[in-house]
Amino acid sequence: MNIVICDDERKVIEDVGSVCRECLSPDVKLYGFRSAESLLKNLDKIDGDIDLFILDIEMHLIECLKYIYHTM
Repeated sequence: MNIVICDDERKVIEDVGSVCRECLSPDVKLYGFRSAESLLKNLDKIDGDIDLFILDIEMHLIECLKYIYHTM
């Protein structure tokens, strides 16, 4: 399972990743990004399909989400 976490705070990415591993599986592949731009730039480097996006709702991600929707 591939999970993408996008939040501008590194600690939040780490904490959410820990919860995902604890609740789902220690084998979950986590990909953390601190900006929507970084996420988009590295999206093609993720191995396999993305099963879950966890996004910081206070970040400006609407355009990012539209882009992701139209490219998948």
